[in-house]
Amino acid sequence: MKKKKNNSSHRLIELLLSSNTSPVSINKLMEAGKILVIKKRTKVVAVGDVCDKGFFILEGGFISRVYNEKTETSRTQNFFLEDFNPFMSCEDSYFSGEKTKTDLLAIRDSLVLQFTKSDLETLIATSSDLGAFFTNHILVNALNQESTLRKILNAYSKEEIYNYLIEDCNSVIKYVPAKYIAEFIGISEEWLSKTKKKI
Repeated sequence: MKKKKNNSSHRLIELLLSSNTSPVSINKLMEAGKILVIKKRTKVVAVGDVCDKGFFILEGGFISRVYNEKTETSRTQNFFLEDFNPFMSCEDSYFSGEKTKTDLLAIRDSLVLQFTKSDLETLIATSSDLGAFFTNHILVNALNQESTLRKILNAYSKEEIYNYLIEDCNSVIKYVPAKYIAEFIGISEEWLSKTKKKI
């Protein structure tokens, strides 16, 4: 498992190095992380949990599904894959300490590096380069990704949303099951199938 972790961590280390993070800080970060093997259809965070952890996807993929108390239903709101949006957490809980309304569900057998909030805060406080990395590559990217998806859902037609996923989020189309893509767009799987045939 140690060899697999090292091989899978390569992309994260490259990203850290490209962000001018020192080798000393990278070692501290990797030592603080905990490797988890997550089976398909497993929730790493469930609605009602207090999410005090962040995850970097080394292999595999997840979706986030938000629970609506009024309709008592859940809907896919974001995608997290090893080569698309690989940092994940439940922002509604991570920053507030309140119970989350989000499930983080594995859609493939996955390998993740898990960090506790307290460990990350200590690392950021003691390593300015890690602080800059988390601000620029995690917080900013997460906010931009969330904002982009919300704008698309609000402003685009359903076919335009699907086209956007094909053109800009190809990994989502390739790896995420159709039922979750349909759920994200707000259509049935049958409607999605018809849309695919038109394109």
